[in-house]
Amino acid sequence: MSTLPATLPDTPIMRQYAELKAQYPHALLLFRMGDFYELFADDAVVASHVLQITLTRRRTAKEGDDGTPMCGVPYHAAEGYIGKLLQAGHRVALAEQVETPAEAKQRGGSGALMARKVVRLFTPGTLTEEAYLEAKRPSLLAVLSAEDNGPQPQRLVLAWLDLSTGEVGLRGVGAAQLAHSLAALPIGELVVTPTVAPLVEGVVSRQLLAVQPQLFALSTAQAALKRAYGVADPSGLGLAEPARQVAVGALVGYAELTQMGALPRLRPPHLQLASTHLQLDAATRQSLNLTTSPSGQRRETLLGVLDDTITAAGGRLLARWVSEPLAQVAPILARQAAVTTLVQQPTRRQQLRQGLAPTGDVARAVSRLLLGRGSPRDLALLRATGQALPALQAAVADCDGLLATHRANLGGLEPLTAELSQALAADPLPALVRDGNFIADGYDAELDRLRTLQRDAQQLLAALEATEVAQSGLNAKLRYNQVWGYYLEVPKSAGAVPPHWVHRQTTTTSHRYSTPALLQLERELGSAAAQAQAREEALLATLVALVQTHSVALLNVSEALATLDVLQALATVAVQHGWVAPVVVDSGQLVLQEAKHPVVAATVADFVPNSVQLTSGDLWLLTGPNMAGKSTFLRQTALLVVLAQLGSYVPARAATVGVADAIYCRVGAADNLAAGQSTFMVEMLETANILNRATARSLIILDELGRGTATYDGLALAWACVEDLVQRVQGRTLFATHYHELTALAEQLPGVSNHQLAVKVWQGELVFLHAVQPGAAQGSYGVQVAKLAGVPTAVVARAQSLLQGFEAAAKAGGKQAVARLDSLSLFAAPVAAPVAAPSAVESALRATDVDGLSPREALTLLYQLKGQLTASNAPKQTAASVTTEQNLLN
Repeated sequence: MSTLPATLPDTPIMRQYAELKAQYPHALLLFRMGDFYELFADDAVVASHVLQITLTRRRTAKEGDDGTPMCGVPYHAAEGYIGKLLQAGHRVALAEQVETPAEAKQRGGSGALMARKVVRLFTPGTLTEEAYLEAKRPSLLAVLSAEDNGPQPQRLVLAWLDLSTGEVGLRGVGAAQLAHSLAALPIGELVVTPTVAPLVEGVVSRQLLAVQPQLFALSTAQAALKRAYGVADPSGLGLAEPARQVAVGALVGYAELTQMGALPRLRPPHLQLASTHLQLDAATRQSLNLTTSPSGQRRETLLGVLDDTITAAGGRLLARWVSEPLAQVAPILARQAAVTTLVQQPTRRQQLRQGLAPTGDVARAVSRLLLGRGSPRDLALLRATGQALPALQAAVADCDGLLATHRANLGGLEPLTAELSQALAADPLPALVRDGNFIADGYDAELDRLRTLQRDAQQLLAALEATEVAQSGLNAKLRYNQVWGYYLEVPKSAGAVPPHWVHRQTTTTSHRYSTPALLQLERELGSAAAQAQAREEALLATLVALVQTHSVALLNVSEALATLDVLQALATVAVQHGWVAPVVVDSGQLVLQEAKHPVVAATVADFVPNSVQLTSGDLWLLTGPNMAGKSTFLRQTALLVVLAQLGSYVPARAATVGVADAIYCRVGAADNLAAGQSTFMVEMLETANILNRATARSLIILDELGRGTATYDGLALAWACVEDLVQRVQGRTLFATHYHELTALAEQLPGVSNHQLAVKVWQGELVFLHAVQPGAAQGSYGVQVAKLAGVPTAVVARAQSLLQGFEAAAKAGGKQAVARLDSLSLFAAPVAAPVAAPSAVESALRATDVDGLSPREALTLLYQLKGQLTASNAPKQTAASVTTEQNLLN
């Protein structure tokens, strides 16, 4: 028995609470008491704040007792409150009453407490309920274990489980790449050992971290694997190495802890090798807005543009494809071929979309049912999906490749579908089992009999009365009271009654009798409702057992539906936007003709396309002003490679993509104050990662490297990085910069070429053309951009004056001349903003005595002023417009 905390009163119920709380010290314990779940002590203080409910105190008769903090939530509304606690980052242990008061009394006498135990531990990575999960986003449980036993492990195994679908995966990761590997997965909870925990500090929120060292013993992990998969040797699961057995075994063991030993059907672990997928580090994912955007708007991400999926499972699979593109030509082309089939055959594509519409989230429904949390609606979902499969099989008939493979996986559910179609009532079915009436009439004779008792009680009683009257020949009446229940009443003057009638009571005017048939019918009527509910629950258990036997086929169907959904979504988006199939090759080529940014072009009607041509060892130096489109061009190049390697079409006139092993994207500036890192330090850390890991097969995107430090320090670093990228790394590189001195490298280093974002300056105004052209930009036009941004006119004028002085001094004597620039110019009075002469309209208004005008004179003056304004502006606007258009076309 655990020691009672000092904050809790020493009572039997509190001792029971303390014992359960001691088992789950890091979770909020919801303790069932009657119709409420109660929380006590510190748990109550935390929960009352998160849930915004009243905090009260439980007091005893003991003198000086200030009471124990407590709060509670109704049991029937607990789901919503638990969801809020989970969103706030808390784990929740649910303690239920597991016996009735009568059972407790029979066990321990009149003073016995009802037994309670924790029946569920809610954690962020082990959720299966629809109320706690996003339809198109999983919340994975992950485990990180060390391959080596040193105090600072360098090789680790990352394993993950989607408990809502039974998917299991693992991969080997190095300590240096740990953050990037974790960023690729939508992790809801990470389980580690104390040795590994320091490696993920700052990478994973403390609220999502669980330290469970006891799960990582090899024998413990192997036992968990044997229980979950029913195997004698875990190596048969493809886990020959002990480190992999420990990782997946700890994963399964933690899931068992939270589910009180119950698990859904788990798929065999899928080993993911680094060489099979495109490597994208955390900075690259953030820069490219693959699945999330800084604003939180899904439509501003690549996933948001691609997601035309019909099903929730398809949406989740698409997100995985976007997060983890492929890095091998054959599987990429297999996906692309399936997409091409659906692009070229619109009727087949439309049939597929229509066939997917009635299907449901099969894998999640199966998991809920096998964990004992399913509802009749989950069974109805499986029924509807099974009934939709023939149409889907017809939609992809006579196909080859991936479409044929997944068509074959749509079979095997015919017996289950037939049984569910016969067993279940018509939709809509109740959400809760206790609501009943989800089994169809005619499916089970006993249930039909019980329902008849409930539904036709009066008719059955009337029929029994008529039978007795006919057999006895007496004028008997069937009556009811709360003391005797149902009885037959005859007048005292009546003759002899049949021998099977049993005398119950005599009144002043009548005799009352019962019969064995009447007593039996009364008992059945009294318990029919409870018996009908129990019978439906028994039939539900039988159907769930049938689901269990078909679970492998169900999970195969789920995977096939999700894949077909993703393929049709990619085809649909390609047709809608006019995208083309890229030529995917195993080389260092990258040729994009008239390419567009897939996200920006979806919202900007007049997006200017641009082309790029790179081979291994090439580096484009990109210059031009801010706002000209450099970052958009950089990102769109990387995004088109991502699209091509996930199997999609791309927004371009034509494209040839040599498969990249990694994309490294260093765009934008940000600090990491929590880690004590300045903007420049973050920039250098990301640059170091690129230079240390990039290969000749990599695509490298660098934007304004070195801008976070002194001009010559930044220039020197940028220069050295360009040299290293071209001479040693020899990847395909786009390098945007405002250091125009770097353009000289095009004449010194083979593979380096200068390109610019074209602009026009018209009457002092900067016009962005957004077109990438050969050659170096003439300047960065920073002052003009500042003017466009609305910087005060006086500041812009002063900056222009200083700029002209700096440039003149630099031409005269270089850096030393700039330093000797007349100091008075730096501290002279700011150049006043030019003041325009008043127009004729302004002069006329100033000269007018408004108070002296009559209404007619005022109206006449207004027409005159408007005429002057039109006459003075129209010719100038027309000329400027024509001249600007001619300049833009030149």
